[in-house]
Amino acid sequence: MDDTMVLPDQPQSPYPYADPGAAPQPRTTNGLSIAGFILAFFVAPIGFILSIIGLVTAGRRGQKGKGLAIAGIIISLLAMVAGVALVVTVFKNAATILDPGCTEGKAVILSEDATNLSSDPETLKKQLGTTVDKLNAAAAKANSDDVRKSLTALASDYDSLVKALENKEAPPADLQTRVTQHGNDLDALCTIGGAQQ
Repeated sequence: MDDTMVLPDQPQSPYPYADPGAAPQPRTTNGLSIAGFILAFFVAPIGFILSIIGLVTAGRRGQKGKGLAIAGIIISLLAMVAGVALVVTVFKNAATILDPGCTEGKAVILSEDATNLSSDPETLKKQLGTTVDKLNAAAAKANSDDVRKSLTALASDYDSLVKALENKEAPPADLQTRVTQHGNDLDALCTIGGAQQ
């Protein structure tokens, strides 16, 4: 007699080693994609690298996170381009800011002679004359042609006011507009991010 036991017929699974009662494993989100997306906002170059690696590994492993990785790549690229543009602007403007004409010209404009003007016509003429002389001296020291032109134009505006006081005439009607414009031009040249080429 044969000792083998015969079992009743059981349905055969198409997957011989699968447990028919086990639920399929949920897809996980790729951690590098998440890290790359977050770092794209704070440390763009690292976020860019992690996002690329996350995109590749999520595809190979069949994980979620491709969208996060793509967003991380785009945000990182935009942040890096903005950073490069800012650095270029600052360094492009740094030479002008350090120009002796800028430093001395701004000192003249902010000096007590230029800000606390007297109401006495004779004292006012002296103050304005001193300001004109100092602006012309600063223009002579300027390395940048734009700074030199701006300082010379501002000195000319102040000189027009001195001449009007000497001749006891009203200053030119557009003098205030010119002083404001030339002062703004100088400020734009001598302030970080202000120089326009």
